[in-house]
Amino acid sequence: HSYEPEDYPLIQKMILCLSKYFRYIVKVHSDYVELYQELDHIKNYFVIQEARYPHQFDYYVEAEEGLENYMIPPLLIQNFTENAIKYSISMERKISIYVLVQFYEKDKMRIRIADTGKGLPQKVLDAIEWFRRTHEYQEELGIGIQNAIERLDILYQGIPKIEFYNSVSGGATIDIIMPCHTREEMEDGKNEDSYDR
Repeated sequence: HSYEPEDYPLIQKMILCLSKYFRYIVKVHSDYVELYQELDHIKNYFVIQEARYPHQFDYYVEAEEGLENYMIPPLLIQNFTENAIKYSISMERKISIYVLVQFYEKDKMRIRIADTGKGLPQKVLDAIEWFRRTHEYQEELGIGIQNAIERLDILYQGIPKIEFYNSVSGGATIDIIMPCHTREEMEDGKNEDSYDR
């Protein structure tokens, strides 16, 4: 609404991005989506945020070849990219945000969300650890992180591992290690046997 008439190309771009954003959210009715759908959504989300914070961050979204059609919970990654945007971006310097998905061991994937910002405060790391042990709501975390942890516990019966830490350079990193399952396996219920691994 606040853009000038000469910003018409940007207005067009933002309308398209916002329509894609809301279309994805509205259409997600299942517990799982294919990884490529979630990553396309994340790229679109970053384009929208670039318009809000021009020249303040770069982003990289990549998945190792062969992972595109494995299933993950929808909007899982967005919870953590939102935090990277909210807590890492500052006027002091440009930062980078990474979403990297790789095979991990034989039948798992690792989703890494990392940034080059100031990192997670120790009180937040302590609150995350306390929530994971007790499942008691922690005000320091907000709802997103706690919901993501609980969703993974429910959907995968506690199998996924989530690690929150700060890198040596200071930026925050979240690693999610979870099983690789195809849509067919999810629909056939074949993944139930894997919970014993």
